[in-house]
Amino acid sequence: MPRPASGSRELFVAATSKLLQTRGYHGASIKEIAREAGAPIGSLYFLFPEGKDQLVVEALAASADGVVAALRGVLADHHTPRAVVTAYVGVIQWLLTETDYTGGCPIATVALEVAPHNIAIADTIAAAFNAWTAELRTALRRTGLNLANAKLLASMSLAAVEGALVIARSKRTPDVFDDITKGLAKLADQLMPTKRTASNVRL
Repeated sequence: MPRPASGSRELFVAATSKLLQTRGYHGASIKEIAREAGAPIGSLYFLFPEGKDQLVVEALAASADGVVAALRGVLADHHTPRAVVTAYVGVIQWLLTETDYTGGCPIATVALEVAPHNIAIADTIAAAFNAWTAELRTALRRTGLNLANAKLLASMSLAAVEGALVIARSKRTPDVFDDITKGLAKLADQLMPTKRTASNVRL
């Protein structure tokens, strides 16, 4: 069998990531992946001898890395907890509406379908969520939040956004993002430490 062309691996990974977003694990068949990648099925099995699950693991890991890079870039210029969570929710909302509600989070989609029954996929998904939470936590720590509050707000932001994706795709409206933005912003303000001024400091 001829060796697959250079770049075929990346094409298969990208195609799988796209199909996981729009169709989920069970809807992303090997034939559909090969068709989306524009490459023969034989090349897929040459590059991914363990089959679909190996490809899904690599696609999920690549998607997770892409989100980390995007978060790092978007959140770098925001210097208050409110600004960080608002920017995070806004980016995810924009990505969903730009795809006319067909796109979503491939990590969450596969987690609901497969993770309880596949350790390798479950571990990849857990690593992705941990990495995203850590990125949010780092951005929040830069704003002055202590570690406990940064962890709390990062975890709640991630959970709220992942839930909002499911609701928004079902209803085909971004209204839920407006609600969670308000809620998270209010929580962010409450968690921000109160600055002490000269007038309330006892000498």
